[in-house]
Amino acid sequence: MSIATLLAANCPLPAVEPQEDYPLHIDLDRGIIEDGGADDNFYLIPFEEAMLYTDKVYGVLLEWPQYTPGRAQRIIEYIKQALEQTDCVELWQVWLSEDEKPEIYRATCSVEDCKPEDIRDLEQRQVWDTKNPERPIHYCLSITRGTPS
Repeated sequence: MSIATLLAANCPLPAVEPQEDYPLHIDLDRGIIEDGGADDNFYLIPFEEAMLYTDKVYGVLLEWPQYTPGRAQRIIEYIKQALEQTDCVELWQVWLSEDEKPEIYRATCSVEDCKPEDIRDLEQRQVWDTKNPERPIHYCLSITRGTPS
């Protein structure tokens, strides 16, 4: 099992991939990832199991070498496009498993208020609580068209 970031909505979410192959260098000794920093260097991959984590019908998994503000801004633009067809897109950080019942933390913001740092912060959340290592924690940021009520 592993940690995943997914987007979910009640409208189809198209796949996205980089326009070219970018070099990737990972130096574990120094804790450095070098990937060229291109803003389009991420994937949104169809995820048919989204309904295991949300009541939304469609989902895509976010895969990228690392967060950059430009990549996160592109994801926000992707969410804006989806919001032309639906009222809400959820951004999740989950532990991929059907076995453990997670604790879920939720927040809501409008797409106008969503910032690249919101995506970074969600992706950096810990999905295992040291106080209760038997139960994962899932985080959901609901991004709406207008001001949340």
